[in-house]
Amino acid sequence: MKNNLSKSSLPSYFLSLSLAVLLTTSAFHVLEIDTNAYACSCSLPASAEDALDDSDAVFSGTVVDIGGKHPDYQTGSRHDPVSVTFAVDQVWKGPANSTMTVGTRSSEASCGYEFQQDETYVVYSYEKENGDPSTLRTGLCSGTSLLSDSYEDMDELGTGIKISQLENETGKSQEENEIESIALTPFDLYFEEEDFTTQGPNHNILMLNKGESASLNIHIKNNDDIPHQITMNDSRGVGVSGLFESFSFEPEQFTVLSHQTNSTKLHLTISNNADTHSKFVTFLAQSDSFGMRGLGFFIVVDREIGEFVDHSMRAGMPGPAFERLNTKISETDAEKLIDSGFGTPRYLPSEYEFQGMDGSEGHQRFLYSPVPTMTESTGFSEFWNDGGILILYSIDGPNVNNTKSLPFRVAQDEGQQIMINGMMGDAVEKQTRKVAYSDTTYDFPASISFFDDATKKSVYLRANMPLDELLKIAASIPVYDGPEFAAEKSTSQRQGQVDHPPPRLSDISPIKQFKSGITVDKIQCREFLVLMEKHDGSPSCVKKKNFETLIQRNWGQPVSYNNLVMTDTPSEVYLPGQAISFKVTETGRGNPCNSMSLSITNLDTDKIVWSRSEIHPCFSDPKDDFFTHVSYVPDSRVSELSFEETGNYQLKIESRHETLEHGFSIKLGE
Repeated sequence: MKNNLSKSSLPSYFLSLSLAVLLTTSAFHVLEIDTNAYACSCSLPASAEDALDDSDAVFSGTVVDIGGKHPDYQTGSRHDPVSVTFAVDQVWKGPANSTMTVGTRSSEASCGYEFQQDETYVVYSYEKENGDPSTLRTGLCSGTSLLSDSYEDMDELGTGIKISQLENETGKSQEENEIESIALTPFDLYFEEEDFTTQGPNHNILMLNKGESASLNIHIKNNDDIPHQITMNDSRGVGVSGLFESFSFEPEQFTVLSHQTNSTKLHLTISNNADTHSKFVTFLAQSDSFGMRGLGFFIVVDREIGEFVDHSMRAGMPGPAFERLNTKISETDAEKLIDSGFGTPRYLPSEYEFQGMDGSEGHQRFLYSPVPTMTESTGFSEFWNDGGILILYSIDGPNVNNTKSLPFRVAQDEGQQIMINGMMGDAVEKQTRKVAYSDTTYDFPASISFFDDATKKSVYLRANMPLDELLKIAASIPVYDGPEFAAEKSTSQRQGQVDHPPPRLSDISPIKQFKSGITVDKIQCREFLVLMEKHDGSPSCVKKKNFETLIQRNWGQPVSYNNLVMTDTPSEVYLPGQAISFKVTETGRGNPCNSMSLSITNLDTDKIVWSRSEIHPCFSDPKDDFFTHVSYVPDSRVSELSFEETGNYQLKIESRHETLEHGFSIKLGE
């Protein structure tokens, strides 16, 4: 981030004034301030991402007019700010308008930015305290600079909304439509179909008798640029439900490296006292940073396949769906009645229209459809088949904890964790399903929910359309703050949007990730940035070349974490003299300074029978933000590891951050 400004280590803006004082020999007769002697000194943002977080509007544009006094400033000095109007090319944050007007003081001596006619800039601007976007301001300390000096910033910011492309697709600019951010779970979860007895109309089916066991292969494909440590969970406690004697994953925790696939096995045994004949079983794969996916199958006990029908879902309940539908209210008036602080979507597919509002205070449903024939007698099946969109705005009760229940919902619905505009949620893809006791198929709607547990407000969307399209609608729903939000709402600005793919979590600012509940050590930065923790405990992603300087200036501190996982787990039983093998993978972010000790103890004698240590040196340069260390046994140091004495043993692997243990036995062959 370049600027014609001397940088200091001050933590905030600081204006130092040089005063020329006219003195007489006896007393001070006159105090004059030489305004030409003013100097501005301040600390620029450490990175473009920090500047983006601190700004309300960020765009690139060419100066088309430098006008008179800006309405946000009312002083009488010759250094009064001016209004600068830009023809906007690209927007990264704030209103995506074709022109923007920004105020700045007219002199760099007073920390203003001296814009030049017909020059192109990257502008970081902020609003007044009352959030009035018509009075955007900028200055020398905001990070604003000429486009020709901003190529590093452009690399960090990535591609924004291009106004020319937006106008080509919609015929007008995306006025007052805030740029949205979306993150999806970055890994896939799937079975091997041959592990099951048969495939039902909607799910795989496993048929067993009481006392029988089975093992299912489960694969996780990591589509992300970073490794993920995955934990497998039975979100509903099905392993102790009375159906199963045992229900476990091997391994339960493991690492999936970037753009690779790893696997686990689900081992289950039906209880001899099983109290049910069929059950829909779901489980969850959860990343230690961000991402969850659910998966399910049917288990059928002591029955023939012809006696079983997949009841997982029906097309829709019979009868009217919207008995309290108000079709006479306009969308503008209905939006003012939303009491959860949200607005109506600023994007809808073409031909969709507002059909009416249903529900009550704190639980309001807004209905949209391309078919304007809705009545109080319209049923769910008819509504979905006509392409209807349902949006439910809710204020949750004080005992509702959506964050805590999110894993259960993701598993039960076979969905995925998402983040929309900094709020956590879950999403389920549109599916083609089969109606029970029928050959009829139907499209089961996609659904999205996102929430803010701090304010107890949430939004739920459901529609018979691809999930990508529904995500665009969800991300365009604005959030209003303060008691006057109803007066600010307006549906008149709805426009189409450029179809750009949802970003990864690393494309969402670290502050938004942090506010959504992700801990500092799990924040993801873009590949050319390094994670730091500020002294207030919040995260920041900074340029690698500034990393050491910022530490020296006591601006923040590095953030490191280490994950220790047995990626190849030893067996549970060995013969005397049989070779023992295993693999341990350590992954992390930051500096890998660490030591690891490996040992095997004979539990019967309480003696360590094998051990070794490993040292992982520190990086002198933080360029390797993510690291991976793999330890093998056997390897060049241990050609073979085996024991002759029968008994119970324990493998223990200890690092500075974590401890792993695995028990095994050595037994004589039967």
